[in-house]
Amino acid sequence: MADEVRKIGEYKVTVTFKGNYSGTVEKTFKIKLAAPKISISNVASSGAIKLSWKAVEGADRYEIQRSVGNDDNYVAYKTTTSTSFTNTATTAGTTYYYKVKAVHENSSANSAYSSVDKIKAK
Repeated sequence: MADEVRKIGEYKVTVTFKGNYSGTVEKTFKIKLAAPKISISNVASSGAIKLSWKAVEGADRYEIQRSVGNDDNYVAYKTTTSTSFTNTATTAGTTYYYKVKAVHENSSANSAYSSVDKIKAK
């Protein structure tokens, strides 16, 4: 039973009341992947920015979104099966905002995005 609890997907629970109580209640639960927690740093001497995170159990890949200069207007920037990404397409002095989500073959099980992290390229 413990292994079943960890499986992502959609589950339906039905409770039927008996005795002094009558009726049935149905509830659907969606179990999603956990959101990655990213760390971010400048790569010394290259001007690149490195993102990394721990593997999320059940993830098939990770989607990285980036925004340049402000914390909106994100674009899907990269999809990877790795738990890190080095962005070499940066401009010194520009602030970049990143967020990452864990992706599963069943898209309804995808995680929420990580917290946004920002860094100024050197």
